[in-house]
Amino acid sequence: MRKSREEAAETRERIVDTAAHEFGQHGIAETGLADVMAAVGLTHGGFYKHFESKGQLVAEAIEKSMDSQRLSMEKAKGDEALEAIVKAYVSSTHRDNTEEVCPVAALGSELHRADERTRDAASRGIVRLISLIESRLTYLSPKEAKSRAHAILAAMITKLEPDLFLAVTGLTVKDFHLLVRLKVFNTEQMNQAVFAFRRYEDASLRYTGIESHEGLTHYGLYDTVINRKDAAEGI
Repeated sequence: MRKSREEAAETRERIVDTAAHEFGQHGIAETGLADVMAAVGLTHGGFYKHFESKGQLVAEAIEKSMDSQRLSMEKAKGDEALEAIVKAYVSSTHRDNTEEVCPVAALGSELHRADERTRDAASRGIVRLISLIESRLTYLSPKEAKSRAHAILAAMITKLEPDLFLAVTGLTVKDFHLLVRLKVFNTEQMNQAVFAFRRYEDASLRYTGIESHEGLTHYGLYDTVINRKDAAEGI
């Protein structure tokens, strides 16, 4: 009986680990339970022996990813610890590693739309990352360290996202602007794409406690401007 419980726990952990990888690589909405279970080497029907819903799995996978991110950062010690943390986070190695890339940067817009359980898991992870960065700012007062830690994490996520543009589109930002000048893109589709990215960016930064574009009433898109209130409603 004990062996059976241990095996069940190991299987559950493998499912969570695999889900974290699949969500990071393909996104939450695009990854079905059958995809996760197949990647583990199990049938779809076996899922409900371990979890009550996909939402529960998503929340646990996000928490596992955030904890892995924090544990990786904690390895940096000494006077240059903060610099090492920042460099590792914004590196192409981190960006391209779907098993370890920060879910806030990789799945920001999806996390914003996720259920409360998943949002809470992401928020707890962000708080822990901020605390870790804060602990490396020993030369500042506690109040200044907390404020600086928020800003540093926000900057790290913002830096990582443009690099994800290349991973997702296959284009560098420079090549993208060249194609824009050549009028390769459909205007309506471009407005939709820029709008989607702006919402993604806002959602990612919001998890760090930073309200981007504070006081802004309108968003500039590709060749038009829209009211920010409409943007918040998804129009």
